[in-house]
Amino acid sequence: MISGSFLARKPAREFNVELRSVEKQGIKHKGIVKLLSPIGIALESNVPPGVYLIKLQENLEIKVSLIKSKGKSPYQGFDIISVIRDGMEFTRLSNDEFNILCKSAEEVIEDIH
Repeated sequence: MISGSFLARKPAREFNVELRSVEKQGIKHKGIVKLLSPIGIALESNVPPGVYLIKLQENLEIKVSLIKSKGKSPYQGFDIISVIRDGMEFTRLSNDEFNILCKSAEEVIEDIH
């Protein structure tokens, strides 16, 4: 996660995601979200270099690119290239999306009150 890694948070609960290759249609990989920031994501995964789509919520998908690193396997970092929200493309996760993905349900409800 290039700049903004200081914003990275470990989600309250890790969750499984599917990475769909943008370059090779039909190729899918599995990963577990370990760390998230508005501009990047770290997964427990083992995918080859490339660009992938990851569905985070019903109307929220991110397009990511694997960061070349000498990180510890099986963890991989990805830059968020774009965020697809309700069919529109953006450059980063919104603060609300970031908080909802990282916080527990109790924390989100507490923030609302």
